[in-house]
Amino acid sequence: MIDFKKSHHELYERGFRDFEKGEYGSNLVFKDIDFGQAVEDDKIEYRDDGVYYNFNGEWLRGYYFMKNYNTLKWIKEYHNFKYKTPRFHLYNCETMKKKHLFKNQYIWSNADYNFVFCNDREIWLENENLILCKHCKDELIQKSYPLISNSEEFFEDTDQVKIEELIKENEIIIDDQKNINGYLFNWREIATRFKEKNGLICSSCYISKEDTYQKRYFDVDHINGFDKDNNEDENLQVLCKLCHTLKNDYHIQQAVKYPNRNRQLHEFVKDNRNELSERCPSNLAKYDELIKPEI
Repeated sequence: MIDFKKSHHELYERGFRDFEKGEYGSNLVFKDIDFGQAVEDDKIEYRDDGVYYNFNGEWLRGYYFMKNYNTLKWIKEYHNFKYKTPRFHLYNCETMKKKHLFKNQYIWSNADYNFVFCNDREIWLENENLILCKHCKDELIQKSYPLISNSEEFFEDTDQVKIEELIKENEIIIDDQKNINGYLFNWREIATRFKEKNGLICSSCYISKEDTYQKRYFDVDHINGFDKDNNEDENLQVLCKLCHTLKNDYHIQQAVKYPNRNRQLHEFVKDNRNELSERCPSNLAKYDELIKPEI
């Protein structure tokens, strides 16, 4: 399955329309490459920032995962099913070194969401946001790359780079240098530096963490959300996932509409419920009432 990434849409919106689909292979999205076959054909390379696939002579950054998976597990205390997704891999990590890469078993992808076959119910599940393997996450940290927790974040990170590369290749001049969400192209870098400078402590409820893994539960927020051009310290703050989501009605609506995209929020609340009930009981109550997914 092949389609345009957001970067082509971005270039089109900026007025650059002299390209044809397929001209920029690096900007195509694949969801169904047989990873075992690609390895056998010598089209796979493991690199520091991911596993690359050779498409028509061009190396594309991506990841791989097992397409057949038991996606439901029994939770006795709730007498119900809990949803889970397969892990995806960026490296030949400790988990994968113990396994064989048979044909038609693993898929190479560079998409944000994927198709997964649910062995439990013998059906295909669409639009699955996959979780990064723990060993691969450890390697990312060791290599000092930005931490990525799921396939959606991987896609956003890769697409951001491709937008900048395509603009540079074609000498496109963009006055405001913004992405399609209104943020500057280097917003991820700005946000990372701000969190490193100020620490993982929420400006609203003051919950704090020191573990590097916990930084995915904290966002950098524009205090004046209508002024995303102002990235000075006085207009930025660190918020935990809960306080950020409940900052305004728009964020709440998005969390309700796209529960799968807010798994970090749900994980954060679950892991820190006792502390949150003391620090921000009103926000926790609102989360339980409006956002908390059904188990």
